[in-house]
Amino acid sequence: MDELRAAHPFRALDDTQLAVLALRGTFRAAKAGDVVCRPGLESDGLYVVISGRVSLSRPDAEGHLVALGERGPGGSFGEPGLLDSGLRSTLVTATEASRLFVLSRPAFLAFMAEVPEAIPGLLAGIGTQLRLTQETLFAETVKEHALQVQLHAGRYRALAQLVAGVAHEINTPLGVITTAASILAQDLSALVCDAGPITGPIEDAIEAAELITSNLERATRLVERFKSLSTSQAVTVVEEVDLTTVVGDVLALYGPKARAAHLTIEVRDDRKDPEQPWVGNAGSLAEALLNLLSNVERYAYPGQAGGRVEIVLAGGNGHLDVTVRDFGRGISPEGLERVWEPFYTTGRTIGGTGLGLAVVNNLVTDGLHGTAEIRSKVGEGTSVLLHFPRTPEEAR
Repeated sequence: MDELRAAHPFRALDDTQLAVLALRGTFRAAKAGDVVCRPGLESDGLYVVISGRVSLSRPDAEGHLVALGERGPGGSFGEPGLLDSGLRSTLVTATEASRLFVLSRPAFLAFMAEVPEAIPGLLAGIGTQLRLTQETLFAETVKEHALQVQLHAGRYRALAQLVAGVAHEINTPLGVITTAASILAQDLSALVCDAGPITGPIEDAIEAAELITSNLERATRLVERFKSLSTSQAVTVVEEVDLTTVVGDVLALYGPKARAAHLTIEVRDDRKDPEQPWVGNAGSLAEALLNLLSNVERYAYPGQAGGRVEIVLAGGNGHLDVTVRDFGRGISPEGLERVWEPFYTTGRTIGGTGLGLAVVNNLVTDGLHGTAEIRSKVGEGTSVLLHFPRTPEEAR
């Protein structure tokens, strides 16, 4: 009686009801390592751990066992077997010598018929255990998803560190070439001064030297931007930065992909005080914007269909807003409820991983100490709002 009273499903039953229940059930012993229940076999009812401990696991689609937790004294499993006679989906193994109370479905139905006044308490106890199990599984799932997002972000940072190093190395030969092109242009100009009128070949050489110089300057600026953003993504740095400069650097780096996807990106600054600096992590914002632009390219205007994108800067009273809006296909109401879930995607066949918006949400909440909101209508486009404090002090 004391052993059954300690079990979660039976705590609401009185002594008389427990006595009847004890006669309906059976007891079973299991040695450490014994399999108590196997997936695919017909359910034989509810199990309550009287003493010892068991582990629960379930095979995934590839046959790998996924741990679902453990049950100790008072814990139970197999509750669905009381309601239907379906096949078991969980592997239960005794991790130490255990003693179990087993209540079969026929015994459960007979008990309810014999002691109907016990039904509310028994169902409440079973419901409580099911809810605890569900909450545990949900917590584990959330933890696993968070880990996957962190791993994904970690890979981004590792790649960013590599890119920053490569960009630094590229700067050296670019500097040498720029100097050489400048010397060539000066020598050609001196040659013209000494030789008299400009001939066709010399004029072509001067134009070529000017083209080399101007394009090298542009390449140097791009590499510097790439290096700056990559470094800020690789290391969490909170510093005073100009918001328009961060957005401009992102668009400069995304420019080749935008042209290939036929995207027209417009930036509008609606801030009350555009001159007031932002103190935050530019790398987190840059990575979030790159993810959002990639999402627009892949989902709003698939197949390089092209279209318009707006980036609107706004905010005041200690907060900033950055909105990325497209006018493409939009998201269905069903999809809109799940867009922040890690690994949820409707574009698996076109290279989607389901981590883009999850990473954005993680970057905004952890890196910028802000929030991300999304609005969308099918056929009218999607708008993602990033809302974050202007300074770390205003985040508190």
